[in-house]
Amino acid sequence: MLDVTAEQRPATVLQVIESTLGVLFAFLVGFVVVALGWVVLVDHLGSEFKWLVTGYGVAAVGEMYFLTWLKSSLERRLYPIAPMLALHQPRWHLLFRPIMAAWWAAHFVLAAGSLFVIERNMSLANLPNSTVILLALVFISAQFMLTNSAMLYLLLAVTAVARGEKLVWFVWRKRIVIDLMVMGAAALVALKWPRS
Repeated sequence: MLDVTAEQRPATVLQVIESTLGVLFAFLVGFVVVALGWVVLVDHLGSEFKWLVTGYGVAAVGEMYFLTWLKSSLERRLYPIAPMLALHQPRWHLLFRPIMAAWWAAHFVLAAGSLFVIERNMSLANLPNSTVILLALVFISAQFMLTNSAMLYLLLAVTAVARGEKLVWFVWRKRIVIDLMVMGAAALVALKWPRS
């Protein structure tokens, strides 16, 4: 049974900031998927790649549905948004559960991959101290946004397969550890990846 009292409690400032930053990146991911889908659709309309056009069309529709759902959850002040959204995810038919879990896992990988790209291309060498401090704050904020979005997608992937309120809240309580693991893994890969 869903913990209704969690929805009725007033949100803390940290929950509002955390949810809003996570949702911003989620909207960015959604926009990229929809825009890329539109570009592919226009470029390949009438070509032999009809399966590609169909695939991107389905992805764009799915992403638009998710963004609408995410927006309405934010407007309803469903805080903390990641676990509450995961617990309110539709219960998928058994055949669709692996597909939906893969959909959310792909989003998780995209968020973690974005961390890798940021960490790989971040350079503070030969910059004035004021610029280093400003860029460090931007970098930390971007990492926070990305790991928070990654947590949203991870919880959605888990609840697409099995709905377990205790599991969701357990993962949510351990999010700092998971976020640090994701950030550490991205940093380690970025350091070991050969530079071009």
